[in-house]
Amino acid sequence: MDNSQQIIDRSQLVDYFKQGESSPENCKVGLECEVFIVDKETLELVPYYGDRGIEKILKEVAANFNWEPVLEKLHIIGLSDKTANVTMEPAGQLELSGTACMHLKDCITEYNKFITELKSVCEPLGVGLLPLGYQPLNTLENTAWVPKGRYKILSKYFADYGGHLAHHMMKLTATVQASIDYCSEDDFREKMLLASYLVPVLYAIYANSPLKQNKFSGYLSYRGHIWEHTDDDRCGIVPAPFKKSFSYDDYVEYLLNVPMVLRIAGNEVIPMHGITFKEYLKKENATMADWEMHTSFAFPEVRVKNYIEIRSCDCQKPELVPTIPALIKGLFYCPKTRHNTLSLFEGISFEEIVALKNKVTKTGLQTVFKGRKVLELAQEIYKIAQNCLKDFAEEGKVANSNDLKYLSPLEEYLFDKKCSPAEELLNLWEKNGQDILKIRDKILI
Repeated sequence: MDNSQQIIDRSQLVDYFKQGESSPENCKVGLECEVFIVDKETLELVPYYGDRGIEKILKEVAANFNWEPVLEKLHIIGLSDKTANVTMEPAGQLELSGTACMHLKDCITEYNKFITELKSVCEPLGVGLLPLGYQPLNTLENTAWVPKGRYKILSKYFADYGGHLAHHMMKLTATVQASIDYCSEDDFREKMLLASYLVPVLYAIYANSPLKQNKFSGYLSYRGHIWEHTDDDRCGIVPAPFKKSFSYDDYVEYLLNVPMVLRIAGNEVIPMHGITFKEYLKKENATMADWEMHTSFAFPEVRVKNYIEIRSCDCQKPELVPTIPALIKGLFYCPKTRHNTLSLFEGISFEEIVALKNKVTKTGLQTVFKGRKVLELAQEIYKIAQNCLKDFAEEGKVANSNDLKYLSPLEEYLFDKKCSPAEELLNLWEKNGQDILKIRDKILI
């Protein structure tokens, strides 16, 4: 699609998502991983500028490995190679947006390669990688913004229109996201519904942000609580997938009513002051480039671009990162598996899922729902994904034995430890005098 094309009919917006359809034999999994870059001694974020800052680190990675620097007004703001990108989040969290891959091995190899490259640059500087969902020591006040124009506009937008924790989301959170393809509108409908149902379960399994300023925040996923208070207009669980007739057009309608944050005109980033895209279409000659930019400034738990993003997992240590795309692949790429998983949620409403999501950010896998713990539900879901990957491997379809290997570390948490990474971290923190600095060697990558 020509992004410079003027939008003259709603069908163009629907076609934007229809053109994302993939054939079943070509469905891929994508992986996006964020991580905090911190001083190894203090565990506080390193700034953008300086001899040990993000700017220097990105330049060193580009100089020593096969990455091209991405610049904005002479500042390096990211890295790119032929298929993957590294971007900066608002306080310098680094995010690898990996290549969508048929085989999990390729996703994980790319992730491990980047972490190795990043560590090789950071270690001589006394800088480490901290894989938590919320920065456990920094405050908003002692955390500087990186020099990226769109973040200046977004921070102002949230100050004017957002929730009271919006800037915490921008500066102090980190996540791992998985993405999947869809093959038709029916396939899209089913995958969006399943992904929406799974939001609270994924928060419970992958909770990993319990500490705030070296104290227990009261939440196992404080990051999840933050998203609840970021911006009701563009965050949370989208209700439309719970309709039996959910379609591409329904998602278009959702996006049309989301207020715009900014648009790009040439090299200029223009704030939009909260006008909805629907209102913008009535007043201006909007283009498909405007629409594509707008889709990326909606932040629901399950987001659609030309693929489906699943965004409910806190940042994880490297041992657990591969389990996320493995679990997602096992749940979404077999129709029988999807139906079996959906049957676990039969009769559960949108309102109940939202309420459960808000509970599990606090009590995680131990949350009681419909008379049983979420842990039991998570265990069932794990077994369904495991069986699917086994079947795929035996049939030689889009999976192999490596995929089961990538999933297996999650089994220890769900069946042996019966806890999330957050509970494990809290236990370690409490045993060490409730001082995160005493366990830094155990939590840094």
